[in-house]
Amino acid sequence: MKKILPLFLVLISALASFTFYSCTESVTSTPIDPAALFNWSVQTSPYECYGITSLDANTYFTGTPGGLYRVTNGTPELFTVNSTVFKTISADAFDATYIVYGGRRVSDNIVQYMVYNSGTYTIYDAPHSAHFLYSPFISERGTFYVSRSDSAAYYKFNNGVFTEYKVAGLNAVYFAKFNGSTYAYSYDHTSAYFYKISEAGPVLLRTEPRDYSIYVLNTGMIKMENTINKISAFTESGWTPLTTLTFSDTDYLYFRGESTNNFNIVGRDSVKQIFAYNWNGSSLVKQTNVPAEANIVGSVFWAGSEYYGNTSFFMPLDVPAGQFQKIIRMSLK
Repeated sequence: MKKILPLFLVLISALASFTFYSCTESVTSTPIDPAALFNWSVQTSPYECYGITSLDANTYFTGTPGGLYRVTNGTPELFTVNSTVFKTISADAFDATYIVYGGRRVSDNIVQYMVYNSGTYTIYDAPHSAHFLYSPFISERGTFYVSRSDSAAYYKFNNGVFTEYKVAGLNAVYFAKFNGSTYAYSYDHTSAYFYKISEAGPVLLRTEPRDYSIYVLNTGMIKMENTINKISAFTESGWTPLTTLTFSDTDYLYFRGESTNNFNIVGRDSVKQIFAYNWNGSSLVKQTNVPAEANIVGSVFWAGSEYYGNTSFFMPLDVPAGQFQKIIRMSLK
């Protein structure tokens, strides 16, 4: 016996089918032009700044003689947390909930770190050689590394305790994350030394001739050979070739990105104009929509932030004025 549905159920069923069909038909996605992956914006900086650290797509920290500013959507705010006991100078972020602030104790000018962890601020005295320390490299929540600049040594901070380790090389140790592990490398005049960081300390992986430059990405690191501009990706056993740069007559190259399969190269050409390329894992694509105002005329140095929230910020240094006067934002569409 054939069952007959009530009329209102038939109408509801038909309406639902029509609605679903209509919605699926109306949804369209426009592919992003691989030669115009980023939105660019240029702002004037009201400060005499000395560096920039990105927090997310709309927020960055910048240091000034008057203190550290947190700038959100172009609006600056002086960072004043615990300002009666701690003078904040710099900030380095793992994410928005774990940030390491560098600064000095107000009472006696001793170097300290103030760690922000999910709403709580805790202040720690820095190691005794703090005057010779670089910015922290944060490998995970609760753990960061700071290199000495006067010797090939570094400190590991782990939940309030600093432990010193020494490696081969002359001075400074650099860090990177790759496949869930932390790595370090150092130099002397002729050689580069690569280490894997274990719980017990650094383990030497290999020693190589020093004939290239190394750039650290959010995950992984790459090298550019000095004579042929060949780009290769780091592995524990060696280097994997990626591509060869075809452009020349540049300076101040910045490599920023998520991984060795997706990173950006930002530089300055002979007419002081910023250019950008994106490596997508198989090809190097020049970005054609960099605005004309993204230039650094009269500048000899510029600072570049990390690539967080698919965004990097760049700050040219204007030589006559002696300060950073522009904020150039590069953000994935």
